[in-house]
Amino acid sequence: MEFTQIFTLIVSLIFVLILLILVYFINQKSIIPIKAGLTLEERKQVEENWEKIRQLIRLGGPSRFRAAVIDADKTFMFVLGKLGYHGPSAEKLKRAKWRFKNSYNDVWQAHIIRNRVAHDIDYQLHSSEAKLAISKFEKGLKELGVL
Repeated sequence: MEFTQIFTLIVSLIFVLILLILVYFINQKSIIPIKAGLTLEERKQVEENWEKIRQLIRLGGPSRFRAAVIDADKTFMFVLGKLGYHGPSAEKLKRAKWRFKNSYNDVWQAHIIRNRVAHDIDYQLHSSEAKLAISKFEKGLKELGVL
Protein backbone atom coordinates (compact mmCIF):
# COMPACT_ATOMS: atom_id res chain seq x y z
CA MET A 1 0.00 0.00 0.00
CA GLU A 2 1.08 3.47 -0.71
CA PHE A 3 1.35 6.12 1.94
CA THR A 4 -1.68 7.95 0.49
CA GLN A 5 -3.88 4.85 0.75
CA ILE A 6 -2.79 4.17 4.32
CA PHE A 7 -3.35 7.81 5.26
CA THR A 8 -6.84 7.79 3.68
CA LEU A 9 -7.70 4.57 5.50
CA ILE A 10 -6.58 5.97 8.86
CA VAL A 11 -8.50 9.23 8.35
CA SER A 12 -11.60 7.27 7.33
CA LEU A 13 -11.37 5.07 10.43
CA ILE A 14 -10.98 8.12 12.67
CA PHE A 15 -13.99 9.74 11.00
CA VAL A 16 -16.12 6.62 11.55
CA LEU A 17 -14.98 6.42 15.18
CA ILE A 18 -15.92 10.06 15.76
CA LEU A 19 -19.35 9.45 14.21
CA LEU A 20 -19.91 6.43 16.45
CA ILE A 21 -18.96 8.43 19.52
CA LEU A 22 -21.33 11.25 18.51
CA VAL A 23 -24.19 8.82 17.95
CA TYR A 24 -23.52 7.28 21.37
CA PHE A 25 -23.65 10.64 23.16
CA ILE A 26 -26.73 11.81 21.27
CA ASN A 27 -28.44 8.55 22.27
CA GLN A 28 -27.39 8.99 25.90
CA LYS A 29 -28.95 12.45 26.03
CA SER A 30 -32.27 11.02 24.92
CA ILE A 31 -32.09 8.27 27.54
CA ILE A 32 -30.74 10.21 30.52
CA PRO A 33 -32.74 13.35 31.24
CA ILE A 34 -30.83 16.47 32.19
CA LYS A 35 -33.41 18.08 34.49
CA ALA A 36 -35.25 15.54 36.58
CA GLY A 37 -36.84 15.12 39.95
CA LEU A 38 -39.98 15.41 42.01
CA THR A 39 -40.86 18.37 44.17
CA LEU A 40 -41.90 17.79 47.76
CA GLU A 41 -45.49 18.47 46.74
CA GLU A 42 -45.29 15.86 43.97
CA ARG A 43 -43.78 13.32 46.37
CA LYS A 44 -46.65 13.98 48.77
CA GLN A 45 -49.11 13.49 45.90
CA VAL A 46 -47.49 10.14 45.06
CA GLU A 47 -47.64 9.04 48.70
CA GLU A 48 -51.32 10.04 48.93
CA ASN A 49 -52.10 8.20 45.68
CA TRP A 50 -50.29 5.17 46.96
CA GLU A 51 -52.28 5.16 50.19
CA LYS A 52 -55.50 5.24 48.12
CA ILE A 53 -54.20 2.30 46.09
CA ARG A 54 -53.46 0.35 49.27
CA GLN A 55 -56.95 1.17 50.52
CA LEU A 56 -58.51 -0.19 47.30
CA ILE A 57 -56.57 -3.43 47.75
CA ARG A 58 -57.63 -3.69 51.41
CA LEU A 59 -61.29 -3.15 50.54
CA GLY A 60 -61.10 -5.79 47.81
CA GLY A 61 -63.49 -6.67 45.02
CA PRO A 62 -62.94 -6.96 41.27
CA SER A 63 -63.60 -3.30 40.39
CA ARG A 64 -61.36 -2.05 43.21
CA PHE A 65 -58.55 -4.42 42.21
CA ARG A 66 -58.80 -3.19 38.62
CA ALA A 67 -58.79 0.45 39.75
CA ALA A 68 -55.82 -0.17 42.06
CA VAL A 69 -53.69 -1.70 39.30
CA ILE A 70 -54.57 1.05 36.81
CA ASP A 71 -53.93 3.78 39.39
CA ALA A 72 -50.63 2.21 40.40
CA ASP A 73 -49.49 2.20 36.79
CA LYS A 74 -50.61 5.83 36.34
CA THR A 75 -48.73 6.82 39.48
CA PHE A 76 -45.61 5.01 38.33
CA MET A 77 -45.76 6.66 34.90
CA PHE A 78 -46.32 10.05 36.57
CA VAL A 79 -43.08 9.53 38.49
CA LEU A 80 -41.17 8.52 35.37
CA GLY A 81 -42.51 11.61 33.62
CA LYS A 82 -41.32 13.81 36.47
CA LEU A 83 -37.92 12.12 36.26
CA GLY A 84 -37.70 13.29 32.66
CA TYR A 85 -38.95 10.29 30.71
CA HIS A 86 -41.63 11.13 28.18
CA GLY A 87 -43.67 9.28 25.61
CA PRO A 88 -45.82 6.17 25.82
CA SER A 89 -45.56 4.08 28.97
CA ALA A 90 -43.50 1.31 27.39
CA GLU A 91 -41.01 3.85 26.06
CA LYS A 92 -40.72 5.51 29.46
CA LEU A 93 -39.94 2.15 31.04
CA LYS A 94 -37.36 1.25 28.40
CA ARG A 95 -35.60 4.60 28.69
CA ALA A 96 -35.54 4.41 32.49
CA LYS A 97 -34.22 0.84 32.62
CA TRP A 98 -30.77 1.96 33.74
CA ARG A 99 -32.26 3.40 36.96
CA PHE A 100 -33.32 -0.03 38.20
CA LYS A 101 -30.95 -2.59 39.66
CA ASN A 102 -33.51 -5.09 40.91
CA SER A 103 -37.04 -4.14 39.97
CA TYR A 104 -37.12 -3.40 36.22
CA ASN A 105 -38.53 -6.80 35.24
CA ASP A 106 -41.00 -6.66 38.11
CA VAL A 107 -42.31 -3.27 37.03
CA TRP A 108 -42.49 -4.46 33.42
CA GLN A 109 -44.57 -7.49 34.51
CA ALA A 110 -46.87 -5.26 36.57
CA HIS A 111 -47.32 -2.98 33.56
CA ILE A 112 -48.27 -5.99 31.43
CA ILE A 113 -50.93 -6.91 34.00
CA ARG A 114 -52.20 -3.33 33.83
CA ASN A 115 -52.42 -3.57 30.04
CA ARG A 116 -54.49 -6.73 30.30
CA VAL A 117 -56.81 -5.07 32.80
CA ALA A 118 -57.15 -1.93 30.69
CA HIS A 119 -57.46 -3.47 27.23
CA ASP A 120 -59.01 -6.93 27.60
CA ILE A 121 -62.67 -6.60 28.52
CA ASP A 122 -62.90 -10.30 29.43
CA TYR A 123 -59.78 -10.35 31.59
CA GLN A 124 -60.49 -11.61 35.11
CA LEU A 125 -58.07 -10.02 37.54
CA HIS A 126 -57.68 -12.17 40.66
CA SER A 127 -56.88 -10.65 44.02
CA SER A 128 -53.51 -12.39 44.19
CA GLU A 129 -52.51 -11.01 40.79
CA ALA A 130 -53.65 -7.49 41.71
CA LYS A 131 -51.69 -7.63 44.96
CA LEU A 132 -48.64 -8.94 43.10
CA ALA A 133 -48.81 -6.12 40.53
CA ILE A 134 -49.15 -3.51 43.27
CA SER A 135 -46.18 -4.93 45.17
CA LYS A 136 -44.08 -4.87 41.97
CA PHE A 137 -44.95 -1.23 41.27
CA GLU A 138 -44.21 -0.42 44.90
CA LYS A 139 -40.83 -2.15 44.68
CA GLY A 140 -39.99 0.01 41.66
CA LEU A 141 -41.09 3.22 43.37
CA LYS A 142 -38.99 2.36 46.40
CA GLU A 143 -35.99 1.69 44.19
CA LEU A 144 -36.50 5.10 42.58
CA GLY A 145 -36.52 6.58 46.09
CA VAL A 146 -40.07 7.90 45.84
CA LEU A 147 -41.75 5.70 48.47
